[in-house]
Amino acid sequence: MEKKAPYLVREETGLEVALEELLAVSDTSFRNPSALHILLRVKRLSGELHIPGSEYDSVAITDVRFVPIEKLCEYGFSNSFVSQLKDGFPLENRYIGPDTFFDFQE
Repeated sequence: MEKKAPYLVREETGLEVALEELLAVSDTSFRNPSALHILLRVKRLSGELHIPGSEYDSVAITDVRFVPIEKLCEYGFSNSFVSQLKDGFPLENRYIGPDTFFDFQE
């Protein structure tokens, strides 16, 4: 993960980062297929945010942005997720359960 995560961040966002630590893992059971969410703490080294190419994606990414922690609930993140984020993920390096990152269901 130490080598692949920075590569994937650069590919998806245009940012060069260094992986600092694994914070949490959650899965999303209400989507088909389900999704695995891996939350990492990274250090930004350089680069500018950009929208990645979508020639291989079934759903194109249309926006990439930094969002203040206080506004994450407006983007569907759960209050539980925001609280854990503000607390520095005291359960870091652990599976935190299904559907814990988001409040919405599809």
